[in-house]
Amino acid sequence: MSKRLPPLNALRVFDAAARHLSFTRAAEELFVTQPTISIAIKDLEAEFNIILFARNGNHLELTSAGETFYEKAKDLLKHSTEMQNEFLELGNRVPV
Repeated sequence: MSKRLPPLNALRVFDAAARHLSFTRAAEELFVTQPTISIAIKDLEAEFNIILFARNGNHLELTSAGETFYEKAKDLLKHSTEMQNEFLELGNRVPV
């Protein structure tokens, strides 16, 4: 049984893998091991009962479900970053 990443971290892993179409390059970008990427993707696929990537040897391709998931993941990550920045800014303005 694998140790699951927090949901936003799993989406960040998927985002990097989808952008690079490479688990190895995603691992390099995120400073984790390639098996960490593979496990996170397998966990996402199991959680949602979908296949995100078509694997053909070393070549990765997003499936149609993967493409839809990627668009939604990008939106969630964008909103997460905006929220984080907004509240960090608010925290810097408001005395504790």
